Amino acid sequence: MTPIDLLITKHGYALQCWYDRYGRGVWALIGPVSAHLDVIRDTTEGGDAESVSIGEYFGDAGAWLPVVTASTWTAAIQALDQKLSGVPEDQLGRDTEWGDAVFRAFERVVEIGPGNLGLNDDARDDEALRAPQVA
Repeated sequence: MTPIDLLITKHGYALQCWYDRYGRGVWALIGPVSAHLDVIRDTTEGGDAESVSIGEYFGDAGAWLPVVTASTWTAAIQALDQKLSGVPEDQLGRDTEWGDAVFRAFERVVEIGPGNLGLNDDARDDEALRAPQVA
């Protein structure tokens, strides 16, 4: 079973994909709360500055999160599955250190991401936006 299959079928995660209107390609992300993914999508499709800000965060300080962009839908799903393959299988779920960290980070992005032009900078001082230390 692939990591995406495991998260969706055993742990009830949601998956979203869309084509980025700013030319970054296809976004693919998976998370424990579908409403978080809706807000992230809306932010990437929002104003130029906030879209750039959230893209920078997911490409830098938030690169540990299950979010990718790629040139096609197929490539995005493959990239997301590859990224998730780096997470220990016992951490792929809701009540794990990784799952809790994903929830907290997406929750924080939803709180401060829309309208935030320095999300990547905020990650330096905000523990909820940083990667967990999982073995």
